[in-house]
Amino acid sequence: MRAERNIIETLTALDNFSLFSVLLDRSLLAQTLRSESGLTLFAPMDLAFATLSGVTLPWLVEEQNESRLADIVNYHLVRGTLTSKQLEQIATAQTEQGQEIRIDVRDSILVDSAKVLRSDIYASNGIIHGIDSLLIPTAAFTAR
Repeated sequence: MRAERNIIETLTALDNFSLFSVLLDRSLLAQTLRSESGLTLFAPMDLAFATLSGVTLPWLVEEQNESRLADIVNYHLVRGTLTSKQLEQIATAQTEQGQEIRIDVRDSILVDSAKVLRSDIYASNGIIHGIDSLLIPTAAFTAR
């Protein structure tokens, strides 16, 4: 399937990814998602942020937390275009953050503990899977 918009343009055109788009812009990952190809993004939908405390999102975008934010958003990105069918065939995937995420398929596709709610949203440079929670790598909260 050929899409016209890149990953960032596709996320912006969809109504339910606005909060994660803010995090992408603050992390500078947005440029990668505009220009590089062959990417898979596990994008938390806006409902994913409802479970976070009211201070978490503002805390993430504070300047002193820039490296933690980079770890978190890069943990949502995988090189290679992985469709839902391909996700069903693998157990882990290497993230841009450096750690692996677990892929589990039972009643639905789980990425770590996040459930894929919308799969196979095609963009010109990759694919997006909408998930129900923010993925947090263990490295995001180690001492810096």
